[in-house]
Amino acid sequence: MPAIKPRLKPRQIQEKLNFALEFVDKDMRYWSRVLFTDETQVLLHPIDRRRRVRRPRNQRNESKFIVQKSKYGEGSIMFWGSINLRGTGTLLRIDGTVDGPAYIEILEQGIEEAQEKLNVRRFRLQDDNAGVHRALVVENYKRRNRIQKVPNWPPNSPDLNSIEGIWLYLKDRIRVREPRTLEKLEQVAFEEWDQIPVEEVAKRIRLIPQRLAAVIRAKGLHTKY
Repeated sequence: MPAIKPRLKPRQIQEKLNFALEFVDKDMRYWSRVLFTDETQVLLHPIDRRRRVRRPRNQRNESKFIVQKSKYGEGSIMFWGSINLRGTGTLLRIDGTVDGPAYIEILEQGIEEAQEKLNVRRFRLQDDNAGVHRALVVENYKRRNRIQKVPNWPPNSPDLNSIEGIWLYLKDRIRVREPRTLEKLEQVAFEEWDQIPVEEVAKRIRLIPQRLAAVIRAKGLHTKY
């Protein structure tokens, strides 16, 4: 299967390269204070495209060789999560559309709980350039509450965000347990989130300098991460 990467516009390529050049020399003393955050959608019945099946020639569409799926995976749940070098922070279920005020509520709860869980007094917040993350009401909230940010985070750069690998890890663990209802999916997601080993998180964050160096080598284009 081909690698699936976000489409990058010329301006975004340059922004990504500029960010990498600015931050490539930061060591773990900097990144250890960063709270990496993101949203993700978890399908109730995802299709595992890594599965393989042996079949006779010309029988690709025989029912016994087909993986059947339901439209939209029979439902899904959106989550917001956070990680730090010390491990997983907060996992929150997101209901409905997230606008500026709703995102502020997520930050209020998510940051406070992550500080308590990870025993870190203050973080540098990393969030991507989604419109709601940069809404004026959100930026004003961050300033009023003296929330430090990782500045100039480039858009469409999942290969720089360590939490992307943790989402994949979480979804694999959920898939193994095969929840059959959305209620069970939510329960399993929270259980598995709390069981993610600290080292699974830490090893991805420790790769940030290599990720930034890879972006520089690629001149702002896609990397292997």
